[in-house]
Amino acid sequence: MKLKRIVTLLLLLSAAMYGRAAGEIDLTDYAVQMELQETEAPECLKGKEYLSLCTHDASQNAAAEGYDGMRINTLSSGLVNKTTFSIKTDSEKYGSYTPLRELSWMPVPIMVAGFIAKGQKKKFREARQNLQPDFHHRFDDQLQFGGIALATGLKIAGVEGRSTWGRYLASTGFSYATMALIVNVVKNSAHEMRPDGSTANSFPSGHTATAFVGATILHKEYGLTRSPWYSVAGYAMATTTGVMRSLNNRHWISDILVGAGVGILSTDLGYMLGDVIFKKKGIVREEREGLNDLRKNPSFFSISMGAGFSNDVPFNMTTLSEDMQETQELAVEGAHLRIGTATNVQAELGYFPFKSFPYIGVGARFRVSTAPVRANGMKVYEDDGTVLNNPQVDITDQMAVFSEDFGLYFHYPLSRRFAVGAKVLAGSQQHSDVRLYAKAWDEGIRAKYLAENPTCTAEELDDNSYTNGDQIRIMKDTNFKWGAGISLTYAYRNGIAWKVYADYDSANTDFNGMYYSDRAYNRDTMTAEDYENYLDEQFKSRTRSFSFKKALNTLSIGASMSIMF
Repeated sequence: MKLKRIVTLLLLLSAAMYGRAAGEIDLTDYAVQMELQETEAPECLKGKEYLSLCTHDASQNAAAEGYDGMRINTLSSGLVNKTTFSIKTDSEKYGSYTPLRELSWMPVPIMVAGFIAKGQKKKFREARQNLQPDFHHRFDDQLQFGGIALATGLKIAGVEGRSTWGRYLASTGFSYATMALIVNVVKNSAHEMRPDGSTANSFPSGHTATAFVGATILHKEYGLTRSPWYSVAGYAMATTTGVMRSLNNRHWISDILVGAGVGILSTDLGYMLGDVIFKKKGIVREEREGLNDLRKNPSFFSISMGAGFSNDVPFNMTTLSEDMQETQELAVEGAHLRIGTATNVQAELGYFPFKSFPYIGVGARFRVSTAPVRANGMKVYEDDGTVLNNPQVDITDQMAVFSEDFGLYFHYPLSRRFAVGAKVLAGSQQHSDVRLYAKAWDEGIRAKYLAENPTCTAEELDDNSYTNGDQIRIMKDTNFKWGAGISLTYAYRNGIAWKVYADYDSANTDFNGMYYSDRAYNRDTMTAEDYENYLDEQFKSRTRSFSFKKALNTLSIGASMSIMF
């Protein structure tokens, strides 16, 4: 009998602890009682209180109110008369919005991706320079406040959200204060130079952090309680703000990703503090039902990051002019482009209009990627025109690709929390200019440049320490593309899901450009000004154009944070 009682106690304890940790089991409505025969209590239980589960109904035991635990009542005689278990969760104190439920893992992978992207930040900037070098719009200065403006406007208009005005203002104030503290402390500690060289306070992006605070407030107040389209609108505006900070050359990609994570984390902490202070007070609207059920919520808006792998692109010799084949054939023999691993950032929307048949929908995907491009088969020459056999020949550039696709999406729920998906898309793909220079390190040129420019920076000196050879320029172009993909989705909580995906894309790409051979000049006899004039004069006379098509196939894998609806 004693063993049976101990096992019963352990089962009740485990059930309560699991319910509190997972947030899945709400035992508030249950008063589990167990009558025991009067028997001698163990010596260790006499007159003691064990706070492991919860107290019984506070109306029956006022002294127990204010703490969670299990009270084992023992008689002074040492006999166990009655043992009562009453299990309650934090929801009895806070309602459905509890402090720990405010915290999510959403910011963690975003910030981790940001720190990983620090190693790729210059490549993304080079891609921006190649794709949109003249972009300059300051709309992001206003757009960063889009989420909070919409949330506050809805409250002013009388649209009921999650909180009363008092609780809303407090939670919002805590969120922005936390964000400002984190951003300014890190900015003043990191001293990261902006890509435009203006100031050393680039990391993390304050505009992006501000935008994602507003988006997450809108998500909590209206996206979770009224319509998921509020969440989609908020995070779309925040994402656009981050993209514009990069296009305006004000932030590195790593600044933007970490700023987004800081914004979401700050809002979680701000609302967590609001829950601790207000508890049940000031809640006027509960979360929508079935937020984490992929059977009811197949639609999504996602922000993703991943890697892309593309095929090589050989040059087609037959497209070169006859005089180029005769005079420069050795220079381009076997030349081809080797495209390295790309870094992808994308936003995607899938909408399934029929909840009764949540298997087929429509959607769109917008992706920006940057990949290192290297040309094999190009040459660097000695002063007499012979080929320089130098293993340090460096021929690289960054190719940026922007694509927009539209098509059909497919969704099949495996359970309430897991679903598989697929898609078939078609659209357009634009690749940036690519400029490839065959060059080799030359101590003589380095010493000459330093003598002519004694105040140059180390980076400028390194950039001017090479002897140049063949050059290839591939012009910016736009092509039709198609693609397909598969995914696996896990519904996390609060309408948020994690997704892993694999996409395949193919574009019959136009490669139009110019090939220039720098075979016969002696840079050692020229000043920097003479060299620039020489290039201007010689470029057209020594340049041949080329044009050919080649299928550019890319396999992309990555992970997404998604809002489900």
